[in-house]
Amino acid sequence: MMKSVKEAVDQVYQKEGRVDVLVNNAGVSINGFTESLTTADAQAMFDVNFFAPWRLIKQVLPLMRKQSEGQIINITSGFGRVSFPFAAMYGASKFALEGLSEGLHYELKSLGIDVAIVEPGAFPTEMAQKNNPGADASVLEGYKAIADVPGKMVAAIGELMHAKKPNPQDVADAIVKLIGLEKGKRPLRTVVDPITGEFIHAANLAVEVQYAKGLSMFGMGELLD
Repeated sequence: MMKSVKEAVDQVYQKEGRVDVLVNNAGVSINGFTESLTTADAQAMFDVNFFAPWRLIKQVLPLMRKQSEGQIINITSGFGRVSFPFAAMYGASKFALEGLSEGLHYELKSLGIDVAIVEPGAFPTEMAQKNNPGADASVLEGYKAIADVPGKMVAAIGELMHAKKPNPQDVADAIVKLIGLEKGKRPLRTVVDPITGEFIHAANLAVEVQYAKGLSMFGMGELLD
């Protein structure tokens, strides 16, 4: 798989002579009772949601460092900031991508490379329409007491989407806007979520303040500039 990633990046570089922007957008989800996920289920989801972006990042970074310029945009989720019941493993995979992106944002900024996160909420996309369960159905008997709760969550999200009518184009527009911003001035996180975006944005702001204090305490305040 790494070979095919390298070949794809090499093809772009040979044609264009540079790589300016990488957008990691692929994602899969497995929902339901978390215990029903097998290790293979978790590995498959992390492979798409975390390791696939890392493979691409690993390939473009030498080129971007050579250019002293470049932008990496990782599409995570509001569930990359908070983890909801019945989507805990999905949240874990997005938390992982958020963690990688946050560290790289400060690590690479002084080298001329911007790393940004886009956090979409619920949108009527193909992924949202697929409610893949975990492969281990043997545990479901033990969850009868709350068996109807996942369905209530899905129904509530459906009602909110019907009321708010979120447009997936908004995510694409946010990416284009990030690309057009001045180098070094792009925000770490951009929330695109007309449904739950307000509290995700508030969480981001609170963490940003404390994170800056932490970097300064550990002697890395210069990376905030």
